[in-house]
Amino acid sequence: MIAIPTITDPALVPTDIEQVLVGTLLNDSNAVSRAARKLKPEHFGDPDCRLVYEHCLKLWRSGKAVDIVTVQYSFVADGEKDPRARAIRNASYSYRVASSSHLEDHADIILDYFRRRSLAHVARVIDGGIAGHDDTTAVVARIMAEVESTSIAGADDDLSGADVAYELMNTAPPKPIYLDMGDLDDKVYILPGNIVTIKGEAGSGKTAFMVSAMLNVLPRIKTWVVSLEMNPRELMMRSLCQLAQTDIALALQDRLHPDDKDRLVRAASDNAAMLDRFRIDPAESMGLDEFRAKAEHMVKHSGVGLIVLDYAQLVDADHTLYPKQVQQLEAISKGLRATARKLNTPILVVVHVNKDGAEHGSIQFEKDAHIRLSIEREQGSDKMTVHILKNRNGNTGRATLNCRFACGMVGRTHPPHWTASGTAIVPITGLPIRGSAGTPHETPIADEPF
Repeated sequence: MIAIPTITDPALVPTDIEQVLVGTLLNDSNAVSRAARKLKPEHFGDPDCRLVYEHCLKLWRSGKAVDIVTVQYSFVADGEKDPRARAIRNASYSYRVASSSHLEDHADIILDYFRRRSLAHVARVIDGGIAGHDDTTAVVARIMAEVESTSIAGADDDLSGADVAYELMNTAPPKPIYLDMGDLDDKVYILPGNIVTIKGEAGSGKTAFMVSAMLNVLPRIKTWVVSLEMNPRELMMRSLCQLAQTDIALALQDRLHPDDKDRLVRAASDNAAMLDRFRIDPAESMGLDEFRAKAEHMVKHSGVGLIVLDYAQLVDADHTLYPKQVQQLEAISKGLRATARKLNTPILVVVHVNKDGAEHGSIQFEKDAHIRLSIEREQGSDKMTVHILKNRNGNTGRATLNCRFACGMVGRTHPPHWTASGTAIVPITGLPIRGSAGTPHETPIADEPF
């Protein structure tokens, strides 16, 4: 049991925020499980809000609906036990409501004020002990006991098994993300909060794999791409070349056949709605803190459900805190994992490797990733091998993908056509890839686009 700090200073009790959160719970029963992960009744400074929250938790844990009516009835049932029930029952909590999308932010504020009250309480104990004439050993023991009893931990630290089980049984299971890449989908699926790393040598096809995966999920999941290696124009050109099945190398050199240029224009027009779900960060460099702040904004305010980072080692960590490169890379890896977990959003991360195939600078990415993929391009063929080195959600092994290397398409031989509901349909006919003279070809003309 968390001790309630005996601090009555109104400046340390955010009554307005607590009332808003309680009102939100009374109007959105589904929000109770989210609040329970962060808050215990003891975290509330306002005694009335604390009591209302206790009743919300009691109803939720018993499997009953939580709203203003059920909570009022719960107060009536306990009326003889709590003399404040009648007054609280008639309070207007239901009118102090904010969007449940901000619930975690409000809970964090309440937790912060709880910590302030806890620290203030401990400070008073320390001050009283120093001013008194007790034995110093006894004073220290009392202070340590107070510190322990006024724990500042949130509710996440000791969720009961019953709470977790009830939430699991009464909430929809997370929807896995499949990359729509043939054989790979039989072995790999991505869950919310997962970190997926994609590594490969230069020219192995990491960029093509990333762009293909992004385009495949885009009709279903809004995606934020941070490409610190490519500018937005190049990234979009690669995307349009896949959709139009035109040669990347020729497009980047502005040497496309007029018919292929027309196909690029049509691809941009036909897929405008889908591409509108594609968010590209224009930054040429980005610090870890900036990445985490932007990611939170994109998820909470833009509805982003997948983050793509190309590539991890280009993110900057604070050199004053992490003077060594290994320390910086470890901080980046841990920061990405913490961000994915906090936002409950998967992050697809491209990782640069050395010539020996080792991840550049640190093995931390290996530890923190939920899924690790290594890409190997089979020269002279239309195949790519994906080695599944780590997979917490399934099996390891390898998958062989069909590709069209000239247009950078991985995992299929034709671009998907999408219905309004986000369902892929097979195109009626395939489109040829033309050379500069207008003649069809199916082989890559250069390795550089990868």
